[in-house]
Amino acid sequence: MSNRLSKVIFVLTANRILRGIIQGFLIARFLPDIHDLGWSTVAAGGILSGGLLFDFLLTLAIGHRSDRSDPTSILVIGETLTLASGTLFLLFPSPLFLGAATFLAGLGQRSNGSPGPYAPAEQTLMIQNAPTAFRFSLFSKNMAMGLLGMSLGAFLAANSRVTGIDSPMINLKVATIALVIISIANIILLRISSRYRTLSPPPETSARNAPPPLSGVEKKHLSLMVLGNLFAGLAIGLTDPTIAYWFLIRFHTSPDHVSFLLALSYLVSALFSLLLTFQSDTTRLVRTAFAMQFLALVSLSFLTVTSTLFFAFMLYTLRLAFVRSPGGVRQALAGEIVRQEHSGWAASLHLSSLQAAQIAGPFIAGFFWKRHWTNAPLVLATLSTAISLALFLILYRNALGTDRTMTLTSP
Repeated sequence: MSNRLSKVIFVLTANRILRGIIQGFLIARFLPDIHDLGWSTVAAGGILSGGLLFDFLLTLAIGHRSDRSDPTSILVIGETLTLASGTLFLLFPSPLFLGAATFLAGLGQRSNGSPGPYAPAEQTLMIQNAPTAFRFSLFSKNMAMGLLGMSLGAFLAANSRVTGIDSPMINLKVATIALVIISIANIILLRISSRYRTLSPPPETSARNAPPPLSGVEKKHLSLMVLGNLFAGLAIGLTDPTIAYWFLIRFHTSPDHVSFLLALSYLVSALFSLLLTFQSDTTRLVRTAFAMQFLALVSLSFLTVTSTLFFAFMLYTLRLAFVRSPGGVRQALAGEIVRQEHSGWAASLHLSSLQAAQIAGPFIAGFFWKRHWTNAPLVLATLSTAISLALFLILYRNALGTDRTMTLTSP
């Protein structure tokens, strides 16, 4: 791998780590903090669902543009919007501007160090700059670094009271200040990376230079991927953005305690993701992704019936690790099932289909909790995961039946 190439990948990985820190903090504290500010469970779930809807719609548009425009510029635009919305909330700390920051910056909902709806541009940049021999390893390492950042962020959230930060509004303001600083740093790093890109100039958007249409095989496999991702996304939306609050109402523990548990969970997920980088055989990687999804299903099903905080934490840690750690593999595979001219669109479909069903997750969870059905979101998430797993098997068999040497992404 050339020195020029390694600098591009290094910058994207650094972006992931920095975003992951603030995302880990907010995943642990956002819902508990706005609840302490007087938001109802339905209102809290509603604002997260609204933010996920915004991310979903924008992801579709960004994926389409990533194949036709400079991906670095798209990422810079995303960081600029995050910077602007965070600054407005700091200047005018009201529910209106908190909602705007939730929509534009993804407060409390984005994870893994992802740039949210701009992730198709990030993945397009990686696919176009990473040699095929290193692609799966680089995607897995990128995911692992984002998870490590989230672990650090959740650990900082767990120690907020130790540092004297015990007000929910102060927590949100400190997190937003960090978000603004990180966005500035990411913009600078992305601008530096543009000097080392190996890409050719972005193509014109005229019909003459537009990518060729998708083939029938590509459409079939993308359709299977989307269907499976919809059920997987619903399970994620019912669980991940709301799990910190679930621990609070289920076991009556403290936000700091939950934040510490989440920090360890993300650390374990990062270590699992790093372990996947040592496996280079594509078929084994897909089978590993299947095995992890099955173990995630088992862990989640037992989580709904456990009555002990320690075992609940262990089960959620396993569930999170088995869902998150193969994320880099799934992202790389999504780009491999189509020609490179459609890699941005494939990444967009992969991410947006995961996001589409997530949109309703927090709102449904808030609806259940208002009626004191504490475990209902996890039961529904278990059912959705089982359906996703079945669709994965269909997708896997279809992939093996094609003439392509590369198999498909898991749901």
